Amino acid sequence: MIVFLCFIGHLGLGQIVIKGNVQDIKIGAPIPYANIGILDTEAGTISNFDGSFQLIIPDSLKLERVIFSAIGYERTEISVPKASVLILIIALIEKPTIF
Repeated sequence: MIVFLCFIGHLGLGQIVIKGNVQDIKIGAPIPYANIGILDTEAGTISNFDGSFQLIIPDSLKLERVIFSAIGYERTEISVPKASVLILIIALIEKPTIF
């Protein structure tokens, strides 16, 4: 898994915005409809057809780890640094197919 992070300082808006793209680690192709969620909560979203996503989290929600998953790919968790806006590029590893 490869993660590129960009932090933008605290905006004081009472929320955290996580946005970015989910892609295949080997070929860099977007992964549409990947699941993005906050660990131990019901907060989450899915990536669009082009792998892009945006998740807006209220400050009241405890935010420590973000989970990324998609059918045919290994689940990935990342720690979330303290920032108001996070821009991520997440590269998922394909699961071996067993018949």
